[in-house]
Amino acid sequence: MKLTIIPTLKFFTENDEPIDPVLFALLRYLQNDHKLTKAAEHADISYRHAWNILKKWNERLGKSLVTQSKGQGTQLTELGEKFVWAENLIEAHLTPSISSLTSTINLEINGLLGENENLLRIHASHGYAIDVIPNLDQGDNTIDIKYMGSAEAIEDLMNDQCEVAGFHICTHPLIRQKIGSKHYLALAQTNYIIIRMVLRKQGFITQKNNPKDIYNLSDLFKSDVEFINRQKSAGTRILLDELLDTSGFDKNKINGYNNEEYTHTAVAAHVASGAADIGFGIEYAARKFNLDFIPIISEQYVLACKQESMEKEGIKALIENIKSHKFAEKICQLAGYQLDSVGTLVTAKNFLT
Repeated sequence: MKLTIIPTLKFFTENDEPIDPVLFALLRYLQNDHKLTKAAEHADISYRHAWNILKKWNERLGKSLVTQSKGQGTQLTELGEKFVWAENLIEAHLTPSISSLTSTINLEINGLLGENENLLRIHASHGYAIDVIPNLDQGDNTIDIKYMGSAEAIEDLMNDQCEVAGFHICTHPLIRQKIGSKHYLALAQTNYIIIRMVLRKQGFITQKNNPKDIYNLSDLFKSDVEFINRQKSAGTRILLDELLDTSGFDKNKINGYNNEEYTHTAVAAHVASGAADIGFGIEYAARKFNLDFIPIISEQYVLACKQESMEKEGIKALIENIKSHKFAEKICQLAGYQLDSVGTLVTAKNFLT
């Protein structure tokens, strides 16, 4: 048995008047496409109904959510952009927790139903590719996935707190060797297998049109630039620390370097709010908030497990799932992601050293 949790967000005005959820669907679509006819189709309503919803809330709020002009279609105003940002911000903070809670609840219920015989525990750095896996057909297997930093996930794997760990490591040989030696050396010296999955781009998430002209690491040290970081155990934070150290930069001189968020999406939401000028993360998170992205480096997101676990039905099913056409389709929809010899097995020693 599998329970799926889909939280419903409800917004109300100060007069307790509910805001039609269709409004948010229209605004989300218009942010990228600017065509009200297509936004209405996407929301499964008529053009007239869509325009009436926008007109109603323009009047209720006393300020326009959209503007229309010949040749440019329907554009979001600053207020319209802020509505989309608010919804994305909530999603950024809730999604990892809800995913982990869903796994925990299913684990407990299936335990009482006697359906946890083929349980596969995955502890992983949060990412959009790993998010796809629980939604694939698991057959008779049950997946319990918990999100944490890459270093924490690997530590849990080595302490038998899970069967699979998900983490990422950059493709640059020098940085890869340093990160591998510093954080993942114990994994490479033992009998572990790496399951290859995807490549993704890491880089600067900046405000639209990159107003502070941030293009390389040295630009982070500008006095008028405010940074938002990931938590210390996150693979993205580990990567950025190593990039700065290798380049001879003192990261403590970056404004806001000790300000932390716990997901890529939360970092992007922070930048979109104007609370920071820049963050370091993945392209998909930047695009989700209609922000600019400057690629800096590529990295592999992989799964790791013990050699003796390879015969478990849950891991066999996991490998088949990530090699499936459905998984490939989902990855192709994620900006900045691509398949990377998905499902190929390599020893941790050969992968990390």
